[in-house]
Amino acid sequence: AFYKVEMESYEAMMPAAAQRSYANQNGKYSLISRAFRRLSNSDMVNVAANTEVAISCNAPGGAYEEIIIAAIKHGNGNLDEIDMFDYVEPTEMALVCDSRNVRTLDNAQARLEQFANGFTSTADIKTPIRFCLGTHTRAYGANSYSGAFSFDAVSDVTIKLKIAEQVFVRILWICKARYTISANGEVAQSLR
Repeated sequence: AFYKVEMESYEAMMPAAAQRSYANQNGKYSLISRAFRRLSNSDMVNVAANTEVAISCNAPGGAYEEIIIAAIKHGNGNLDEIDMFDYVEPTEMALVCDSRNVRTLDNAQARLEQFANGFTSTADIKTPIRFCLGTHTRAYGANSYSGAFSFDAVSDVTIKLKIAEQVFVRILWICKARYTISANGEVAQSLR
């Protein structure tokens, strides 16, 4: 049991003139963060078992940290009844930019890349497989470089997948985005 509790609190106070100048900073700053984009207009692509599928996107533009391949079990085919977090890993996957293979990974290589970038599945929680295009975790220390792959000069991007069972696939891109608040308070997002 506690007989006596003491607490000391300090508050940093800003001079009144500085408070007035910092009170409304709309339009004076921006924030670089992450934004999720879909690869194509089709929300869920139905992929047959052991069939190679190619999903394309024209001129994505922007700098991307990850390309997430969310492949979920097909089940009975009803999207309202499937488990959206029961991910299936591809046996092969490739990132092709303007007809050139940029990354080609088999399942073991993809899982190693996941682990190296801090994404690991457990018995209870599965993570979707992804292409990691920049180091963005603290796995390499607090001062590690957080990069991205620029697709500004790429006119066509294709993700090739081969999966052992029938699945629905959604491909998401995580890109760098700048968020600004205009002088009238509107939040705007841009890829630059």
